[in-house]
Formats: sequence, C-alpha cells, structure tokens
Amino acid sequence: MLKVYLAARYSRHQEMLQYAAELERLHLEVTSRWINGSHEGPPAMSVLERSRLAQEDWEDMRAADIVISFTEPPRSDASRGGRHVEFGAALALGKMCVVIGHRENVFHCLPTVVFWETWEEALVGLKAKIFTSGVLWGYNKTCPCGFAYRARTMDAISPPHECIPSGSS
Repeated sequence: MLKVYLAARYSRHQEMLQYAAELERLHLEVTSRWINGSHEGPPAMSVLERSRLAQEDWEDMRAADIVISFTEPPRSDASRGGRHVEFGAALALGKMCVVIGHRENVFHCLPTVVFWETWEEALVGLKAKIFTSGVLWGYNKTCPCGFAYRARTMDAISPPHECIPSGSS
C-alpha cells in the first residue's frame, strides 16, 4: 500500500483530515499524525515538546512514499515553516513530491515535482496515475550533467536528453 504524507500549515489540519479520508478511500495510507490536532500547544511550547513534535513529523514524512505539500499564496501571513523543511527533506530523500496550490519557491519548479493548482485536480491525477499506470510516477534520477528527472524504473540509466557530463570537454 502506498503511503502519503500531507504537509501544510498547521492551521489547515481540519482540511487535511478531509483530504486524508479521500486518500484512504483510494487505499492510500496517510502517515501525517499532526492532522489529528495533536500539535496544538501553548504559544510558549517548550523546546523539548517542539522537538518531540518535530521528531514525530520527521518519522511520518520518512515513512511515506509520496509527500503532498499544500502551499499558500505568495506573501501570505507568516507561519512556522515546517512544511518547507518537510518538502526539502522529501526531495532530498527521493520521495515523490507533489505541490498543490502555488509554487512558493524555486524548488517547487523542479522537473521532478508534480504540481496541481487544486486538490480536486490532484485527486483526479492521483487516481489516474495509481489505477492506470501501475507505477505512480517513477524515481528521482540525476543525469551526469546534473539535470534532475523522473525515470519509470529504478534502474533506468538514460536521461531524457543528450548531455555532456560535467568535467567533460
């Protein structure tokens, strides 16, 4: 069973519960414990408590195959920013990264990142990928020139373009 981690501003945890229910109906397991409201705390939460919550989120994100980041419009209210760390870590770990909403930073524009403007579009896309291809999206790969791309199989060695490896003349 594929596992999904939902990353969003904490204030959206109720909304994420609804999305989790839809994903579970598709037989996807949602690993995000934070959406249950368990990260609500006093404004002056101790460092120890914040560390415990961060560890929980880290474990949940690492357990997922797909990380879906729900972004905000540019220049919206300040937030704690944990979702940005989760996205970056997922990208570095080679997880399937999906952005829903807005491309808030340059990393959301990488060719290995799947982007949809709305949850409705994402749900249709997820259903199509899961039920028609047998393979969700493939694997993060990097060709010798440094170009990031998605390969359909883990052992694929051909990048999607002709390239000159860095250091070649």
